Amino acid sequence: MNLLLCTLLVVASAESHPLVILAPKEDLPALAAYVEHRRATWSPRLVSVEEVITTSLGLDAAESVKLFLYEAWKNGTTHVLLVGDSTRFPVRYMALDRKHAPARDLAFYPSDLYYADVAKPDGSFDDWNAYQDGPSQRLYGEVWGEAHKHGPINRDGVSYRPELCVGRWPSRSTEDTRALVEKTLHFEAASAVDERPRAHFVHVDGWVDARSHQAAMAQRLSARYSARCLHQPEKAANVLTPLLSEDDAARTILFHSGHGNEKGWDHSLSTKSLTSRNFEKPHRLGFSVGCSTAVIAVQPPYDPYVDSAGQRHPGTNEGQVFSDLPPPPRCLQPTDLARTSFGAEAVLGPGGFMAYVGCTTGAQPCGLSLANGFAEHLAQGPCTVGEAWRAALVSYVDRERLFELQPTESWYPPSIFFQGMKFVLLGDPTLRLP
Repeated sequence: MNLLLCTLLVVASAESHPLVILAPKEDLPALAAYVEHRRATWSPRLVSVEEVITTSLGLDAAESVKLFLYEAWKNGTTHVLLVGDSTRFPVRYMALDRKHAPARDLAFYPSDLYYADVAKPDGSFDDWNAYQDGPSQRLYGEVWGEAHKHGPINRDGVSYRPELCVGRWPSRSTEDTRALVEKTLHFEAASAVDERPRAHFVHVDGWVDARSHQAAMAQRLSARYSARCLHQPEKAANVLTPLLSEDDAARTILFHSGHGNEKGWDHSLSTKSLTSRNFEKPHRLGFSVGCSTAVIAVQPPYDPYVDSAGQRHPGTNEGQVFSDLPPPPRCLQPTDLARTSFGAEAVLGPGGFMAYVGCTTGAQPCGLSLANGFAEHLAQGPCTVGEAWRAALVSYVDRERLFELQPTESWYPPSIFFQGMKFVLLGDPTLRLP
C-alpha cells in the first residue's frame, strides 16, 4: 500500500517504549503483572489488538498491526510480544508457488517475520506486497521459483532483514496468557544467573548429517557455555532424557537437528516428554531445525481454512480441487481450525521451555544456517532471545545469499529463500539468554 495515500490513525506514544505488547482486549488484565515486572528495564506499552485493527487504515487486520509496529519502531521500539494463537491474533500468510495441481500451484504459510520486517532499507514501510499484477495484489511475501521459473524468486521485493525482535505467546485463552505470565515471573525469580549455562546439541540419524555443523556451534559457544554434542542413532533409546535434570533446567539451551513433526523431535522428545520429571521445570530455550515442530496455524489450501471473504474451504487434503487460484486465508481463523504443536505446547505448559524456535512447516538443511547465526550471537555475550533470533535472520540473508538466488530446475532455491519466513519464535522476546 502507498503510505502517502493512507493516514495511520493509531501511532505510537510520543514516549519511547522499547517493548510493545499486543494482545486481545480480554487478556489485558491478565498481563498487568507482566507489564509491571518489565517496567523497570523496558518501559513496556500494552495495547489491545482490537484497538489497533479498528483505528488503522491497513488493508486487513495483519497490515493494520504491521503499520502500528512500523510507527512504534520509528519511535524506538525494539522488542514486540504478540499474544494469541491464530484464532486470537492476526496471522500473515506468505504465498509460495509450490507445485500442486489441485491447488493451482499456490500455497500459504504463516510468517511472523512479516511483523518483524517492517521497513525497507531506506526506512520506508515494507508492506510485503510490491508485486500487484492481477491476483498478486492479494498475495503477500510472494515467492516464486518452484512452479514459475521466470521472474525473481523474491516476487514482492521483501527486504527480509528484521528491524524488530518479535516473539509470540501462542495462548488460546486468557487463562493461557495468565499462566504464561506466572510462568515468566516464577522462572525469572528462580533462575540461577551466576552458574555456567549449558548448550546441548542433539542430532538424530535419519535426516541430513548435521554433526559437523553442531560441533562447530558447540565450539563457538564453549568459551561461555558448557557445550555438549549428542549423536543419537535413529532407532536407539532416547539418550537425551537421562542428560537433563531439573537442577540445570533454567540454564539449559537445547539445539536439535533431525526429523520432526507436530508431536515432537523424532526418537527424542515429544509432547509426552513435557509431562516427565525432566521437564517439570522449564528449560530456557529449545531450537529445532526439524519439520513442523512449531506449527501455529492451518496451512491453506491443503488444510481446511476460511478465506479473506469469509468462505470456508475443505482443502486439498480433503479432496478439494480449485478451479482458480485459491483465495488467500483470513488473518484470523475460527477456533475449530486452531492448530498446535510440540513447540507451542512446550511454551504453554508449566514446564517445557520458556521459548522455542522452530518451523511452522517443512524445514530444509539450509535451516541450519539459522541455528548457526543464533549460536554466533550467543557467543558474543548475554542477550535477549529476540536479539539472537533477529541476528540469526539477518545473518541468514547473507550466509545463504538470498538476493542472488535464481530459479533453477530444482525446487530448492525458493525453499532457501523462504526458510526464514516459516520459522517462528514462540516465547517472550525479552527473555534473557546467558
